[in-house]
Amino acid sequence: MATTIKRSEYPYLKDKKSFAYYLNKATERYKTERGIRGMLQRENDKIRDLHNQPAIKRLWISIVWHKSRTWGNCPRAEWRATFADGHSEYGEGVTASGCGYDKESTVIADIFEKYCVGMANRKFKRNTKQQLPYGVGKTWNTLYFMGGVGEGCYRKIAEWLGGKCEHVGCGRTYDEYVYTFKAK
Repeated sequence: MATTIKRSEYPYLKDKKSFAYYLNKATERYKTERGIRGMLQRENDKIRDLHNQPAIKRLWISIVWHKSRTWGNCPRAEWRATFADGHSEYGEGVTASGCGYDKESTVIADIFEKYCVGMANRKFKRNTKQQLPYGVGKTWNTLYFMGGVGEGCYRKIAEWLGGKCEHVGCGRTYDEYVYTFKAK
């Protein structure tokens, strides 16, 4: 049944290893060829959407630190993303709790994952020994941003993406960052 499925039908599952991984995952979960094809198509579409994200021009992130009895101070972020075509999005509600890692970089990573992963994937050249900045991870098909690595890593990641980071505001329970990228 699965032998009739061709890798060429799924252009974003390019290399043999990633296609084999998703094919095995699909055959474990589904018994019919229709189910397997559906899962492969969903994975292909997910990766396509990541690669085709619009270019971002400016990303403003505001982090407010809230006191937690259990975990100490925990960040809660809100953001405004302005895209190269002029439209913008506002969001809020990214949080991190726990202890033993950098919570601030975790909320920044979640926001970068939402808006900057497309730029990173377009910049990264496959099958090369290109050095990725610390805080950027790689799977077979896509790059992703890691949390808990320190806020300073995201300054270097912004530079790697062709932008810059400014720490424009801070206080006892408040931090504000503006990431500006060259619009393409």
